[in-house]
Parts: sequence; C-alpha cells; structure tokens
Amino acid sequence: MNSENKLYQLTLIFSPLVKEEKLKEILSNLKQKITALSGSVSEEIPSSESAPIKKRLAYPIKKQPEAFFSFFKFVLLPESIKEIKKYIDSREEILRHLIISKKITKAKPTKETIDMKLIDKIEPFRKAPMPDRGPERSRGEKPVKKEKVKIEELDKKLKEILDE
Repeated sequence: MNSENKLYQLTLIFSPLVKEEKLKEILSNLKQKITALSGSVSEEIPSSESAPIKKRLAYPIKKQPEAFFSFFKFVLLPESIKEIKKYIDSREEILRHLIISKKITKAKPTKETIDMKLIDKIEPFRKAPMPDRGPERSRGEKPVKKEKVKIEELDKKLKEILDE
C-alpha cells in the first residue's frame, strides 16, 4: 500500500435544521479525527470563527430546500479515508458529502529567456473578412462609397424598360 499522504478536498452539506453550535462541534470533531489519524487540515471555508454559509439549493435534498455548506482541504494517508467516511456517514446532520483526491503539484521551472528568432517567425494574427462587409480589402484602404440614386431616376429607368 502507498504510505504517502495525499491532499483531499472535502465538501459537506448540512441540514438547515442544525444549530450553528452543533455544526461547529461536528466540524471540530471531524478535524480532530483527521489530526488523530496523522493528518492535517490546511484550508477551511468558512473559517472556524465565521458563521456557516447557508444557501438555497437548486433542488431539495432530503426534503430540505436550503442547507449549510462547509469546505476544507486536508492531508491524510489514503488508508485512513475509510474512517473519515464512516464518521461522516454516521452523522445524520450531514445531508451529502464529497471527498476529492487532489494532486500535489510542484511548480515547474519557467524559461526566463525568450528566443527572439522564434518571435520573428510568428506571423501577426489577421482577422478573416466578414461576409457582410463586402469585398476583402487591405488595411488603410477606405471603403468604396456607393452613390445614392433618387427615386425619380429609378422610375424613369423602370418606364423605359417596360415600354420596350
């Protein structure tokens, strides 16, 4: 088995009937359980001092239209996740939960120098002509203005065509 700690993100949805004190107690017990299993909690939303986030749900969960949300990240051994899930499942105040395994990524070194030869080879971006703009023209050219024709002139031409 893998004995390396992994980073996890836990999302909890609590019943809106739970009192704020009880909610904080459940969260602190959960954090104590994580630290007892040689883990550590790294980030918590909302923080321990602030009030829990209450939101209206898109659809009712267990006939509840609203719920309290809590999110936090923690580091723990993969073998210990089962015990955390058992604790969460035993709490009837928790409507839903989601535990996601996150990858711990190290920053990749960036290339500080830019090869100017490559930049010279890059062609500038040019927009494709729009179909309703008329014929394609290069930059700097002004659009061709069409002359306006009076209605009387059109009537004369129409009579000439019909008379023939």
